[in-house]
Amino acid sequence: MEHINSDVLVERLDKFLGFPKYDPHGGPIPDSEGNFPAPARVKLDELEVGKQSKVMGITEHSESFLAYMKKIGLDLGVEFKLTERHDFDRSVEIELDGKPVQLSHEVAKNIFVAY
Repeated sequence: MEHINSDVLVERLDKFLGFPKYDPHGGPIPDSEGNFPAPARVKLDELEVGKQSKVMGITEHSESFLAYMKKIGLDLGVEFKLTERHDFDRSVEIELDGKPVQLSHEVAKNIFVAY
């Protein structure tokens, strides 16, 4: 559909989808003027400890990474709190649904979160 040049179709599809600003993986979607939304996100490994946040996107799209994210319950829009960052290996601990979840630095650097 990206090769169809119909403003009416694009406008109707945008309305039907609720005027999303980000695609399912968190990538920005330009508006009708071609402007991208201002980034209000950082990678999880850069988030301030103690901050409440939510998942905004991912940079890793492998099947194994997506399966891991699903297994631990981290999906787009899911809220959590960053409770600890370990200096030794830069892994992080988050509180998700009232439970602590440990994430490696490799995982944390591939998750965009709101700030």
